[in-house]
Amino acid sequence: MDITHSWTARIFPWALAAALPLVGPAGLGCAPEPAIPHCVDEDGDGAGDPAFYWDACEHGEDCDDSDASLNATDADGDGTSTCGGDCDDNDAVRTIDDADGDGLTSCDGDCDDGDPEIGAIEDDQDCDGVLVDDDCDDGDPTSTVIADDADCDGVLTADDCDDEDPTSTTLATDADCDGVLTADDCDDEDPTSTTLATDADCDGVPTADDCDDDDPTSTVIADDADCDGLPPADDCDDNAPASTALPP
Repeated sequence: MDITHSWTARIFPWALAAALPLVGPAGLGCAPEPAIPHCVDEDGDGAGDPAFYWDACEHGEDCDDSDASLNATDADGDGTSTCGGDCDDNDAVRTIDDADGDGLTSCDGDCDDGDPEIGAIEDDQDCDGVLVDDDCDDGDPTSTVIADDADCDGVLTADDCDDEDPTSTTLATDADCDGVLTADDCDDEDPTSTTLATDADCDGVPTADDCDDDDPTSTVIADDADCDGLPPADDCDDNAPASTALPP
């Protein structure tokens, strides 16, 4: 045996063994067993590290094997995986496509990617097409807008008695906008009219000055101090309701 070979065998027996041909059951030389492909999936998302046997993995190659949220699967079937840029692979509505050509995708926050007039959620939280600064309530798509309801009380300007005052009455409940509701107003077409609270018979004479505030034909205290129905010129004593009337 070669001296060098013999010395190597004594010092590094494994080296000599590696250099010898493998012998099979019949004494025949044979090739080593090929490595069995196995999936290397560090983040456990079913997609493999591209540097190893990724094709042995259930979901193929992974673009980032350290982040389970990034893989080549397309869970929502919208044609894009998280490796391809899908921001939410559980929602097919959210994609990286810009269907309406307004420069925003649903992944960018486009409220409606089918309508270029409706922009980003950050500028229009309720996605009603009205920007936050112009919307009375940007959390409610049914709310009024400032252009049509300046005091944002839910009543349009044309129907509001005072669109600068959210506590004001409305034309529907106070036609003359005198602050008195129709049901409580003697004449809801006349803002100077009396009210039922102060003039029950709506004869224009306040209760305190009316002889009978339930009878609009009754006399008034100013003209009939004793409220006997006789004016002072015809009454013997206008301070005594039992007094007689002056003869004609």
